[in-house]
This record gives sequence, C-alpha cells and structure tokens, in this order.
Amino acid sequence: MLFLSEAMNSFSTDSYWRSVHRETVDDLAAVNYPSLPAGFNRLVDRIFREAIEEVLRELPSGRAFEIGCGRGRWMRLLRGRGWVAHGCDIALSARPSVVASELAVPIRSRSCNLVLAITVLQHIREKEFVLDEIFRILEPGGHVLLVEILERPGGHLAGAYVS
Repeated sequence: MLFLSEAMNSFSTDSYWRSVHRETVDDLAAVNYPSLPAGFNRLVDRIFREAIEEVLRELPSGRAFEIGCGRGRWMRLLRGRGWVAHGCDIALSARPSVVASELAVPIRSRSCNLVLAITVLQHIREKEFVLDEIFRILEPGGHVLLVEILERPGGHLAGAYVS
C-alpha cells in the first residue's frame, strides 16, 4: 500500500502510520495533521464530528466496524451512542481493537449494520479492494459512512466514486 500523493510515493503506509502513532502524543494530530497547530486539528475534528453525529442520529444502534480506526475516537463515539463498535488499523501503535490490513478485514461477512472509513481511502491505492471488503462485511440494508477530505469539488476521490 502506498500513499497516492506523489510526494509520498516512496513511503509505505504501514511505516508512516507506525512512526506517526509512535511519535505523536496528541490523538487528534496523530490522525489529522501532525505538523499543524493543535487548533487546526481541533477544528477539523469538530467538522468531522458534527457531520458524523448528524448521520448517526438517523441510524438505530447496532454493530459497527471502522476500517482505519487509528486511536479509536470514532469507535468511542459510537460506543457512547449504544453501538457495539470495533475497528482495524495497520499500525499496532495506534492501539486498534484489531490489527489488520484494510484489504483483508478479519470480520465475518454480513455481520455489521454500519461500516466506517474516515479519511482512509485517500491513503490507499487499492480502493476497489477496500470497497469490496466494506460491502462484504456489511449486512443487507446496512449503512456505509465514508468521509474524505477533497482538495476541490469533484476531486480524484469524488470523481471516481460519487455520482
């Protein structure tokens, strides 16, 4: 797995995230922007949190799984709302409930009402495999919540996956 950014093509995702989680104490900086001021990361978190909570208000609680869970902030939010939530991350240093690649999620097929991937797809070259895994573990009638940061409306992710 490699970052899509041309500037980071030579870095493996796994080693990058291991170093970020090992070297970054601030939970928000570790999953947002380690080199930017804490206030910026709090703003990004607030924007994401409000959007995610708006979606969750419409859903009955159930079983959720987060791909690329990092340090678990969204799993904690879900659990606080009555969900049974687990997640995977490739970096053990992130302290996920499951350490695994997003390309082979170790969860039973059709076992989750909700699958989340928050700012994960932008870091993964094999997007189709990840989307296949998401829909494999999603039960019929379940929901998928994808959140990505787009450089511009209609950016590479939006253009490829949103119609």
